[in-house]
Amino acid sequence: MTNTKLKEALSTIGKYILVWMEAFMLYDFLRNHGAPSAINDIEESSLFFRKLLLIKIMVSVFAGLLYGISELVFNSTHMTRWPYWKIIIFKTGFYFTSFVVLMFLITNSVDLITIVDINTPAIMDLVIRPFYRTFFVYFFLVVVLLNIIKIVNQKFGPGVFYNMLIGKYHQPKVERRMFMFLDLKASTTIAEKIGHLKYSALIQDCFFDLNEVIVRHDAEVYQFVGDEVVLSWPLKTNDPIQKSFDLYFDYAQLLVSKKEQYLRNYQVQPEFKAGVHLGEATVTEVGIIKKEIAYHGDVLNTAARIQGCCNTLNAPLLASQTLVQAVQPSKKFSFNPKSDVALKGKLGTTFLYEIVKN
Repeated sequence: MTNTKLKEALSTIGKYILVWMEAFMLYDFLRNHGAPSAINDIEESSLFFRKLLLIKIMVSVFAGLLYGISELVFNSTHMTRWPYWKIIIFKTGFYFTSFVVLMFLITNSVDLITIVDINTPAIMDLVIRPFYRTFFVYFFLVVVLLNIIKIVNQKFGPGVFYNMLIGKYHQPKVERRMFMFLDLKASTTIAEKIGHLKYSALIQDCFFDLNEVIVRHDAEVYQFVGDEVVLSWPLKTNDPIQKSFDLYFDYAQLLVSKKEQYLRNYQVQPEFKAGVHLGEATVTEVGIIKKEIAYHGDVLNTAARIQGCCNTLNAPLLASQTLVQAVQPSKKFSFNPKSDVALKGKLGTTFLYEIVKN
């Protein structure tokens, strides 16, 4: 595992540990708020509850570890292509069964008699057994909720559903964004060579692998159109420009690393070309039967036309002069001037640069 992947894995696990600690705190608050202490007649009750709190923290940390590790394993396999209902049932059943066993091991590994000198059966009756009954139901609901949120995010893209939920784009808004049009090279030739069914499976695999670098470089998926994907970044800082370059070259390297797999399954080595541009775009929510966020503006048309020039200029990654001028000097990339091009649908010409990784 590379350092980057290790950091991503630790970040994912840490995120889920925090989520489960918060869920556990909410459960504890809802269950105990305003309720009288069940063992207030015991002198050392405060010590007992501190120890019990420690057990709860341990359980929530282990739950986060279990959930995070299983998500990493699940996302690295083709199980992610299962139908949604099958994913929810499998994952919920797996997490629930595993956590029941985990809770049993943790609670039974702690000798409560050594924590405080009180009657153990009384503790089981007052604290542990009621805790099991209610928390099992709570845990089940949290797992289902987390799975649904994840599936919704995968369907709409991270953050998009939340923006639709709060009505952020009910009225058109103007945002500064950069767009990348990423397209499979020689797609027609490949489809004719391997047939349309196998070609569709190839596109599935390519976009499955693309997901890994999309998440790493904070890209937003705007659209999948045939064998092309449109990616976007909000231009709040200069970082998105560098991230778009990193994404392209990381993806190219990933495809090369899986060359044998692609040749074995499809007899071709997929390569992608891309065009990038930045500018103002109008964003709004469209549709009734099927709602989605739509972007409109010259920036999208220009980025698409730039990508269309990749074959003509023999350059896998092309950028507009406007974008290149906005990039801070970097030792990672070189910008090779290519040509002044008259892009279809635009007045005048646009000078294009090839982006090369040093």
